[in-house]
Amino acid sequence: MDTHSRRGGLQRKFFISLLIVGILPGVAALIATYLYSTDSLKHSIGSSFQEIARSTAIRIATAVDTEIDRALHLASLPMVVREKVEQANQRYAGKRETEVRNLLAAGESAWSKGRLNGRPAPVTETTVYLKTWVSKTDSYVRVVITDRRGALVASTDPRAPYLSADQPWWQEVVQEDRGTAYVSSLRSELT
Repeated sequence: MDTHSRRGGLQRKFFISLLIVGILPGVAALIATYLYSTDSLKHSIGSSFQEIARSTAIRIATAVDTEIDRALHLASLPMVVREKVEQANQRYAGKRETEVRNLLAAGESAWSKGRLNGRPAPVTETTVYLKTWVSKTDSYVRVVITDRRGALVASTDPRAPYLSADQPWWQEVVQEDRGTAYVSSLRSELT
């Protein structure tokens, strides 16, 4: 029996040592595979999200640039718009500040009286052009064109005030350099 228990003990020790020698590299290989796979997945997922974010940013930038180009086109090319603004600005030429204020007050009074009496805003060639221009896109709700003093020249909104010089949006536009784009803040108004 003594020989049999020794042989079993030796075989057992040999089996355990082979098992230990095989398990340690196997576990190490599994850990290395796990770490490599996790890193590869993170990199792959990160690259995918980065590409999605990049393409989305490009699409948004393109859409914004397109709308800015449309607005610049409206402000610069059509003579029906530019001419009316230039005519409105010429009203102030050679006048003193008090005369300009009286002129603006008279325009504001006439505009307010017309609105109070229920008369619609005068439909000019410029207003028709603006309404046609706005109808071609879903991006614009209202377009308001003022002269250099903030007096209304034309608008697609019949409720637009005559004087806008005290409005924050108008002051921001005037502070910008000529030729720069201005995008107003978005507002939701219930009518």
